[in-house]
Amino acid sequence: MRALARAWDRFWFGPLHPLPAALLRISLGILVFLMYVALYPNWEVYYASNGILSLGDPAPGGPWPQGWSVFQLTDGVVPIRLWYWLGLAAAITFTVGWWTRPSAVVLWILQCSLVHRSPAVVNGEDLVVRMLLFYSCFAPLGATLSVDAASRPMARIPPIWAIRLIQINVCLVYVFTQSHKLFGDVVWRNGDAMYYTMVSRIWSRWPWPALYYDGAVSTLSTYGSLLVEIGFPIAVWFSRVRVWAVLAIAGLHLAIAMALSNVGFFSLSMVCSFWAFLTTDDLRRLRLHPGMCTSSSLIPSGSAKKTA
Repeated sequence: MRALARAWDRFWFGPLHPLPAALLRISLGILVFLMYVALYPNWEVYYASNGILSLGDPAPGGPWPQGWSVFQLTDGVVPIRLWYWLGLAAAITFTVGWWTRPSAVVLWILQCSLVHRSPAVVNGEDLVVRMLLFYSCFAPLGATLSVDAASRPMARIPPIWAIRLIQINVCLVYVFTQSHKLFGDVVWRNGDAMYYTMVSRIWSRWPWPALYYDGAVSTLSTYGSLLVEIGFPIAVWFSRVRVWAVLAIAGLHLAIAMALSNVGFFSLSMVCSFWAFLTTDDLRRLRLHPGMCTSSSLIPSGSAKKTA
């Protein structure tokens, strides 16, 4: 029981690796900034009181009203465009690590408001970013590579529990999606899923769709993607193969972002989340040296000798 209690304590309350956490913050902040830039032309169309869905109208798919949003709570008091500029500014301050935690709280509230206000335009990236921002409200993502760390260095390494919640949540995304593919969609079981995807004029921007007329290519790519996505939530917990698991799943999502339309932000949001699984030693293997860190005393390592 003592060994079990020690393992539990190490898992949830062991030291945070600040450099991967900082890279998670920076990549997520850049992505949120780009999402706001992409929303600029349609901000009023989607979220104004007389937009696609008017305030007070039932949400699509049921008789229930829309969920809460700052747009609804401040309708007629705060101009809708002001919330846009606030979100854009918060994305910048979050990225550079200035008032990191308050910036994360602002972005999370706004992200929830975007999801609740206009469900018809919600996509997968909106939900993944909302999840990452929620945990960012608790994770010390500004421990290094940030304005906060430069002005107020931390005296001790913070615990890792908030990053663990990101890891578990991301793994559950693959557990549920892959079980749905295997048990709910026959084309994934018979190897035809990538054929239907890559020859689709709606989804695919792959320049050589005829390549997937070959059954072997379609079958190998279908089962290969399944293998990577099913194996990731298992392999990522083992230190010897963790880097390879992260590189494989990140490569898959980047390939999806390049080959398919309308899923780029979702794929990139998942890639951002993979920083949460890496340790300082993993970054050394990837040649991302901890010398990048502005607070080197906060970098945990596999051993004191390695740190020295």
